[in-house]
Amino acid sequence: MLIVITGQVPNPYMHPRRALAYQFLSDEASREEKELFFLKPDHSMNGQNRSKFWMLSGQENLAIDDHSLQALHPVFYDFMYLSDLRLARSSYRDLLQDIRSRNFPLFNPEMPGKEKIFRFLSESAPLSEQLPMTIFDVTPKKVLRLLKDMPELWLKPVHGSGGRNSVFVQYLGHDDFHIVTEQFCGQQMDSMVNRYQLESLLRLAVQERRYLAQAHVPLLKTENQCTADLRITLVRNRQGDWEVVASTGRTSRAHSLFTNYHAGGKAVSLTYPSTEAKVWLQSVGMTLDDVYRAQQFASHVAQRLQTNLPHLGVLGMDIGQTKSGSQYVYDCNGRPGRDILNDLELERYMRSVVGFACWLQENFYSEASQNNAQSSRILMAFKRDSQDCLRIEKL
Repeated sequence: MLIVITGQVPNPYMHPRRALAYQFLSDEASREEKELFFLKPDHSMNGQNRSKFWMLSGQENLAIDDHSLQALHPVFYDFMYLSDLRLARSSYRDLLQDIRSRNFPLFNPEMPGKEKIFRFLSESAPLSEQLPMTIFDVTPKKVLRLLKDMPELWLKPVHGSGGRNSVFVQYLGHDDFHIVTEQFCGQQMDSMVNRYQLESLLRLAVQERRYLAQAHVPLLKTENQCTADLRITLVRNRQGDWEVVASTGRTSRAHSLFTNYHAGGKAVSLTYPSTEAKVWLQSVGMTLDDVYRAQQFASHVAQRLQTNLPHLGVLGMDIGQTKSGSQYVYDCNGRPGRDILNDLELERYMRSVVGFACWLQENFYSEASQNNAQSSRILMAFKRDSQDCLRIEKL
């Protein structure tokens, strides 16, 4: 039984892209002969004795009590979008605590902050050479001191994605600095500032959230000065192994440093051979071998993270390449955007998600094979009550 935690249960008005993802999940669950249900955080148990679940049709909701849910051996997949989290932060945290207290397997909850991820990766000697130099626990004064030895650096929020609230700072000499932001406190900036102005901006930044600093890595660019990088999307599969489900080439707007899709960047699929992929690679000076190297690199990083985060199931890895051919990983996203995936990639993504859920169920529950018959009997015992709601009879 696969339970998808989501901020939006199936309904006729949901975004077509989310609807397609749900359909791919349902198709693969059917092939695996697994029941598929959807759960909103605010409809979970949270101290009660039953939760409400939805099926893909969206017309039936199920009330399942705790005892029966235990017998079904469920696996929970955290499918919450960032927008979902903003609307249901409290109930989401309560739900995760509830799932863990019942010792149910859950994969792909929120990842730790960037500082923990990069600290952990830097402990691996081979990987540490392919990470931008990273400084933790930054303060405005520490940043000003760093800029003397590291004249170009990035300030990144420990929690965040999509380039939001990140700041690029370039030291120009004397008391002059160049700063670039895409969505810093809702503003876009590309300005020359003095030391006092920079320090004021840094104080504002660290008052709102915690930051780390990373050395700027000069990435490949197109002829019209669009910055380029790769997004490698990985999902663990039916064997529990990491599988690259999509490779995407990303380019920023002209003269921009931000390749993020929602910051105005463009994305091209490199997963399967195509004329568009060939043109993109030529435009940024990369080859298919470079993409393959990035895929291998991303898989290695994912395996390393898995040793510390065993229920990590999905990753989006941002990998940049320099003119010399060196590759660096500068972000790991546990909720990679699916907007940049085409339909074939999205289907492969969801197929691996269901496969990993099956692997996790088989390996987590010691008596899974003995309970298949019992699970089927429980699911067949659903009956409609007077409110057109399904419930489970106690067996």
